[in-house]
Amino acid sequence: MKPSSPGRWCPSVQTLRRCASSPSKESLPRLRALGLLQRAASALGIGLLAPLAAAQVAPVAAFVTNPSPARGEERLLVQFLDRSTGAVTAWNWDFGDGTGSSAQSPLHLYLFGKFDVTLTVSGPAGSSSFTLDEAVEVGAIPPTALATMPVPMPAQLGEFVTDMERAVELGKALFWDVQLGSDGLTACASCHYHAGVDNRPRNTLHPGANGTFEPTLSGRGRGPNTRLNTGDFPFTKFLDPNDGLQLLAETDDRRGATGVFKTEFAGLDGGGTDLGLDQDDELFQVGGTDTLQATGRDAPTTIGAVFFHRLFWDGRANHFFNGRNIWGNADPNSPSVLEKLPDGSLGEVEVLLDNAAAASQAVGPPLSGVEMSWAGRSWPEVGRKMIPRQPLASQTVDASDGVLGDLANLGGPGLAPDLAYADMIRAAFGERWWGSEELTADGFTQMEANFTLFFGLAIQCYEATLIPDQAPFDRFRSGDFAALSEREQEGLSFFLGRGRCITCHDTPMFAGSLRGEVLHNAPDEGEGLLERMVLQNSLATATLVFATNPGLGELPLSFNPYRKPVSLYSQDPALLLATMRLPSGQRCPPAGVVEFPILATEHVSPLARFSGLVRIESDGNCNLRVVVSFEWNSAGPSFYWYEIDIGGQRFPLLIPPASNQAVYDNGFYNIAVRPSTDDPGVGGSGPFGPLSLTRRVQRGEDIGQLTRIGTVAPNERVAVNGAFKTPTLRNVELTGPYMHNGSMATLEQVVEFYARGTDFGDVNWRDKDIDVAGFGISEQEKADLVAFLKALTDPRVRFEQAPFDHPELPLKAGHVGDDSSVASDALGNGLLVIEHRPATGAGGGPAIPAFVDRLAASITVAPVFETNAIARVALICDKPPKANVWVRLVTSDPAVATVSPSEVLFRPESWRATQLVDVTRVQAGTGPAPVVLMTSSARSTDPEFARLAIVDLGIDFDPTTAVGPDTAPRGPNRPSSGPAGLR
Repeated sequence: MKPSSPGRWCPSVQTLRRCASSPSKESLPRLRALGLLQRAASALGIGLLAPLAAAQVAPVAAFVTNPSPARGEERLLVQFLDRSTGAVTAWNWDFGDGTGSSAQSPLHLYLFGKFDVTLTVSGPAGSSSFTLDEAVEVGAIPPTALATMPVPMPAQLGEFVTDMERAVELGKALFWDVQLGSDGLTACASCHYHAGVDNRPRNTLHPGANGTFEPTLSGRGRGPNTRLNTGDFPFTKFLDPNDGLQLLAETDDRRGATGVFKTEFAGLDGGGTDLGLDQDDELFQVGGTDTLQATGRDAPTTIGAVFFHRLFWDGRANHFFNGRNIWGNADPNSPSVLEKLPDGSLGEVEVLLDNAAAASQAVGPPLSGVEMSWAGRSWPEVGRKMIPRQPLASQTVDASDGVLGDLANLGGPGLAPDLAYADMIRAAFGERWWGSEELTADGFTQMEANFTLFFGLAIQCYEATLIPDQAPFDRFRSGDFAALSEREQEGLSFFLGRGRCITCHDTPMFAGSLRGEVLHNAPDEGEGLLERMVLQNSLATATLVFATNPGLGELPLSFNPYRKPVSLYSQDPALLLATMRLPSGQRCPPAGVVEFPILATEHVSPLARFSGLVRIESDGNCNLRVVVSFEWNSAGPSFYWYEIDIGGQRFPLLIPPASNQAVYDNGFYNIAVRPSTDDPGVGGSGPFGPLSLTRRVQRGEDIGQLTRIGTVAPNERVAVNGAFKTPTLRNVELTGPYMHNGSMATLEQVVEFYARGTDFGDVNWRDKDIDVAGFGISEQEKADLVAFLKALTDPRVRFEQAPFDHPELPLKAGHVGDDSSVASDALGNGLLVIEHRPATGAGGGPAIPAFVDRLAASITVAPVFETNAIARVALICDKPPKANVWVRLVTSDPAVATVSPSEVLFRPESWRATQLVDVTRVQAGTGPAPVVLMTSSARSTDPEFARLAIVDLGIDFDPTTAVGPDTAPRGPNRPSSGPAGLR
């Protein structure tokens, strides 16, 4: 069956006039189509109702389209021209989208989709039908309803789980249980409690790549325990957010998720809190008082996570679950779990369950010294703590909970008082995995030793129930064409057409890297794990790696690299292309990385943008990796075979010609939110090598799955640095903040980011996805697109109804105090503020808010440019007001400078319009003239804005120290901040 979507139609002028008089019965698009219909009919030289044929012969239906073929990118108006023969007295059109017409040659407006169109004609001598398959094609095809996508589960799950219902109960209890954390206050749900994400506005900042907290963009906070407000977003702020030409402010800080205090694990004592040795935290502290740590990336949603091929933003949670850690088949140590042998003894067995990224992901955070655990805790120790405990012992469970209600303790918190996790494990898993009485060499029981296996699979089984498939869009794609409003359909049209959002969000989950998208039984069934993309430039790249302990694709480092010349030669003809001499150094240097450039000779064109580098990595234990790399564009050398000479030893190197094609991990894209050097994403490395499947295949590793494109040549160009997994847009209204660094608070800010064509596109030119190139968009189109995105929200998620109901959750919400002072306990740790989220049952509770609704209102004051005589300042309202908002402005010394206008007004209907004021120097001069632009508290009947304090701005009329129109970095075209010679 071909998917279809509704267009919009009015069959005749009479009908259109009737629509105008009865808007409650006819959709607004039909009214707007009147002008289009009349103009199109006039241009085509036809009437909307042609004369009837008079001959009394059998009718034969036929028609053509104008345009022909009827193809377009978005919003296509099609004229259907009747070409039937015989005696025809009636026409019945089926436009293929659930609508039709009785006009002879009607006009019809399509927004998106492919459509089969049928004309049935009838007359005194009979009737006839004619169907034109795929008569109309507009834009891309919208994804199907999510219910059409099977939920992938491990094929081998039955070897472990004997009762799926009991496994789901176990998984839900473990997911929401705060006893799991070393502090007795942190569950998996602590970072995934709100539509699967963490929307706490306080104590969630991370210092970013430079390791230093910067003042927030509103000027009202800095670092740990900061309460974010709307003025702090987006983290890269422009005067006009649609074009990105004038940068106002930016920060490399990130908004992550709240974790635990920095503590070293010291054992268990049977209590809910692990024993630990408190560690001084130089980073996450306020005035010497340690605060909770925060993660370096935003927490992706767990709702629908079961569909993904890999998880985490960088894909490090492997598709295969090995029962021990997140790395799956990337772990070369062949981890094993314990099985009970027929004689009751223990044996080791390797497991590798497919379709199990959710299980792999689940077993990562509980041992993270930032997220949930005191550093150094092991999974058997987690098992020893949890197995004898009453599930959810300190948390109320609603008696109507869709999964745990029958097990709830009706007389108090937790599940039944006589129930322990050990009982739930026995009920869900086969005895083979827990039944032995033999202890391990470390003194753990089989159940304790295998707890990571139980935990990962139980969480996967629970998350497999979190399928958000009842959004208005799903009803729409299932045939309820009224499920999306006119504005939402306009937004979907933009999503599929000019916005090109569908390019990356083209699955029923509106996400990339889904198991069903990238895995197939045959290479030609669809897109694969790896694909090749066209980029905006051509490059030749090459790398040769020498290592003390060589891994896949590496050569043995059998020589001391220091004080040796390093040169690149072409073979035929033999030309010296680049050279340098390494300085002296220790054969066993301290841990760290040093880099040395290799300089091009006269045989390389200056237009080649040549880059050569020697990178020496040391682990501090006499183990070295020497990485020699080269890069140039199409103006550079075009040979195939080269040689690297290191101190007289020559190594052959094949470098393909510069190409604008690169291999990438399907579903992972560099969209230039931040420079790739800030966070390499899937281009980074783990303990066993590269995270990217592209690089794993390139170095000769067997990843255990078909790639579709086969192998990747050793020096073939790849595009993985700075690339992140395409997240789901399901429930996106509720899953802010957005992007891997949590840098955008609203969907409007996300749309504006794509409209201006990224923020660091020129910096990330090597790897940036060419489809993120920007587009024009009006405020109405922006509102329509956001309206469509909100139509992807499942109301059960909004109201926390089953299966999205949950136990009570105590939530760490920062510390007593603020970002400048925090009250401390006896250990020097900040006193916690605890918010309690009540349990919900199957019927749900109040609607949960969007992230922006938790942020306080703000008005940003930012310099635009400054000269010796005048400074222009922008005032930006950061949250929609419910009433007019006035701000008065004066200067601290009117004898030095005046301000005009002296008052600005933000109206609810135009609040997004930036207000500009000019501060003018009274006396001409060339030296600095310091003055402060002082703002009054806002005046408004909106309580959020009434008496809102606004930050003042210092001005000195010194253009050498100010951001000006010619000195400001300019959005995606800003200069690279990387090493000289690299672009």
